[in-house]
Amino acid sequence: MEFLKNKREEMRVHLDPQSVIRDWLAQQDALYAQIRYWLTQPEREGLIRIRDEQKEVQEEPLGRYEAPVLFLETDWETLRVEPVARIVNGAMGRIDMHTKNQRFILLQNAEQHWYYRREGATHSEGKLYELTFERLLKELLA
Repeated sequence: MEFLKNKREEMRVHLDPQSVIRDWLAQQDALYAQIRYWLTQPEREGLIRIRDEQKEVQEEPLGRYEAPVLFLETDWETLRVEPVARIVNGAMGRIDMHTKNQRFILLQNAEQHWYYRREGATHSEGKLYELTFERLLKELLA
């Protein structure tokens, strides 16, 4: 049951925040590795450049930590894949995919699957797969 998993995780946040941060960073790394894999061919063809930076995140009750930001650069636009928070109501973490004009929100559920929705929407539009990622990328970089 989703409620029980969420409640267990909520308790773990308070008892062992460093463990929660390590797990959250590992989930980010896994998502970024998947995105890099999906973009292998466009990167090889010089259509997109991928680089990483670190950013400082401050979350209660986790405290302050460094998290990776993935930059997907084309000749005309830069898209950021950027962690927002591990502590999110109804999800196990949030990462935003955005340009200066548009934003998609990626939310991870208790089963560690990523779902996406448009900024301002109240419900997810679907699970993040290669084809849906490609559609989001196309919309963000259009």
